[in-house]
Amino acid sequence: MAVEAGGRELVRVVDNGAGIPADELPMAVASHATSKLAESDDLFRIATLGFRGEALASIGEVSRLTLRSRTPAAAGGAEIEVTGGRASQVAPCGCPVGTATEVRNLFFNTPVRRKFLRTTQTEFGHVSEAFTRIALGSPEIHFTLKHGERTVFELPGGEDWRGRIGRFFGRDLAEGLIPVESTDGDVRLAGYVANPSHSRGNNRMQYLFLGGRPIRDRSLQHALGEAYRGLLMTGRYPIAFLRLDMPPEMVDVNVHPTKLEVRFQDAGRLYSQLLSTLRNKFLTTDLTAQVGTPAGGEGDEGAPGAHDPARAAQLRQELVDWAKGKVADWDTSEGAGSEAAAGTGFAGGPAPRERAPLELARLDRGLAWTPPPRAAAATEDAAPPGTTRSEESPADAATTARRAPALQIHNRYLVAESREGVTLIDQHALHERILYEQLRRRFDSGAVETQSLLVPEPVDLSAAEAAAALGRR
Repeated sequence: MAVEAGGRELVRVVDNGAGIPADELPMAVASHATSKLAESDDLFRIATLGFRGEALASIGEVSRLTLRSRTPAAAGGAEIEVTGGRASQVAPCGCPVGTATEVRNLFFNTPVRRKFLRTTQTEFGHVSEAFTRIALGSPEIHFTLKHGERTVFELPGGEDWRGRIGRFFGRDLAEGLIPVESTDGDVRLAGYVANPSHSRGNNRMQYLFLGGRPIRDRSLQHALGEAYRGLLMTGRYPIAFLRLDMPPEMVDVNVHPTKLEVRFQDAGRLYSQLLSTLRNKFLTTDLTAQVGTPAGGEGDEGAPGAHDPARAAQLRQELVDWAKGKVADWDTSEGAGSEAAAGTGFAGGPAPRERAPLELARLDRGLAWTPPPRAAAATEDAAPPGTTRSEESPADAATTARRAPALQIHNRYLVAESREGVTLIDQHALHERILYEQLRRRFDSGAVETQSLLVPEPVDLSAAEAAAALGRR
């Protein structure tokens, strides 16, 4: 694909596919016509990405359109030109197997529409986004995007999907994606979702594909949001790359001219499948985002518990217990928690004193913990007689560090030190997660009656049956 001036002057799309027979070229640019359907029943099982007509006919009305094509069986190619809606006769031409579509001077005959085109950068952004959706949906195909003389994307064919995602959004994001997969009858869901540590301020990085076709579906996007409830801060949206495969008769792809919106035969079933697939995956995946210490320092390979899954799980459980108010569980020796609690104001300690909006105890690698100015006096009192803060031994520093297992900022964020690094937590999201885990355990234990259907299913009853059912209630 090649564009010039953001698409104003030229949009060229070239493929090496099966081509269009010469006698079908007039039909390809005619309104409401197509050669892709052999019979009327094919309308109910469309397996292609769209009609040849409609869009090409509309484009030909407001531009200078040239269509060249050649089938593998043809000795040469053929072309047709459409200028302002007027099509020429089909003429022979030399071209390789496949189809080339050129659109020049867009809106040349409708100056008002041309006037309202955005800047070159903005218009090319729209082209690039459309290219991204198509290229993501077909990683097995080689794609190229050029803007003027500059090659923007050169994507080799035969890539795995994670590799194709990495070429668009970066290797770091691609390598951290979580694979998901499920099958429900004839419907298969597969793809990747991002760790909650990666999110966006909008839902533009939620890519959904149906049989290779990029789609937008509010119901499925809502299911994504519900799956991440309690894992993302308010106003943040998850990142997802998901593919759906199902029989073509289970979906209507012709509800919108752009083909981005579709109508599913059983939308509730897909909603439930996506939601349950993601939640089950999250419950069996470590979603803790941590910042590790530099190589060779404390907390590295030689540190007790470093890279130990059991130790990491223990630390996470300790943090959850702390969030529930069990501060004493961190260290019960020497009255730990009293002085530090007064200085930092975390849950479970005495009422915090008046302090500045942001008063954060510093975590140093040398002394492990340095109190804020207003907590310094309490720390000095806790030191052994004849010992000042700067003279503390490493053992005393470690004891002091345990007295501040976590810090609270703006009554909203928690910062906790662990052997693997530093953990930053949104305490409101943590609270929602705790409630969710408690409710899940109650369901698993049978303490709460479950409902087998997430989506109500209407049932037709006679008057007598309805009266009997109401009587039983």
